[in-house]
Amino acid sequence: MNTHIIYSTKANHGQRLAQKIGTALNIPFFPVSERPTLNNIDILFIIGGIYSGNTLPELLPYIKSLTADSVKRAALITCPSGFYDVRLPESRQLLTHKLLVEKNIEVIGEHFCPCGLIPLPFGQPSSKEIERTMKFFKQTLGLSIYD
Repeated sequence: MNTHIIYSTKANHGQRLAQKIGTALNIPFFPVSERPTLNNIDILFIIGGIYSGNTLPELLPYIKSLTADSVKRAALITCPSGFYDVRLPESRQLLTHKLLVEKNIEVIGEHFCPCGLIPLPFGQPSSKEIERTMKFFKQTLGLSIYD
């Protein structure tokens, strides 16, 4: 299965997630700022922060550039800063989700990994949140969560 991770981050929380999980599961990871060229991707994991209720603006042009020919399915990992409630629209990557659906790219799930307000190196996201996010990746990929 051809899988990649892209991330967009202000405080490096998304980068930390991408590095930890990408390295552990042998999945290539790239910052959106590098504008990686994607071809024949089965699942694209998109790690994005939510700041003041909005997706980071740098992520959206890249999402708009994707096609259903280059990416079949996507899974969102949302890193809201501060206090959040998954039931509230401002805590979710709604615009990213909408753009993917408009491109006929199936969104197969969204996972929330709270990252707090403090930039690295102060341990955000926590080891527990990284572990929960790893479980989401493994379940999405059909891997055992016990390995």
